[in-house]
Amino acid sequence: MSRAATSLARCSLAVERETREICAKAARRFGAEATVNIEEFQTPDARIKRVRDIVGGFGADLVMDCAGHPSAGPEGIEFLRDGGAYVEMGQFTDAGSIMTSWHRICAKDLIVLGSWGFTGNDLPLGVDMLYRTRAKYPWLDMQTLYPFSEEGIGRAVADAMAMKTVKSTIVPWPELIQ
Repeated sequence: MSRAATSLARCSLAVERETREICAKAARRFGAEATVNIEEFQTPDARIKRVRDIVGGFGADLVMDCAGHPSAGPEGIEFLRDGGAYVEMGQFTDAGSIMTSWHRICAKDLIVLGSWGFTGNDLPLGVDMLYRTRAKYPWLDMQTLYPFSEEGIGRAVADAMAMKTVKSTIVPWPELIQ
């Protein structure tokens, strides 16, 4: 979200589940001008219409899919305008196949990019962005910090699994965050 907000994006938005309101709030703090709650807009058609309405009717220029499940793909592609770009930001485990129409990708003249993770070349760029935007974005605020102890690790994992945090971060030495 911060990358979109620091680029030439006209409008940044996040499609999120109400039970993950913590993520929707973080998305707004990091530059999202709007969020779409998938529990309020319960069908793919309703979400596609809402996204298109927010961005002016034709669809988004760029969709960055961070859902973590391939079932979000076909819907995300329909969020795009003709000639838009779709970036899949990591299917870290094989969650299986989905039904999709390659015709939609071709008919809409889409650019589709996949990124499983990052390379060593990406690290300096990411660190530089974090440094340059440190006063603009509350990077530390999106993390919930836990001590490096049996109890702390247990709480970090439990809170992450219960989706109570954006990022559960285990800190081995408290002075690292000062």
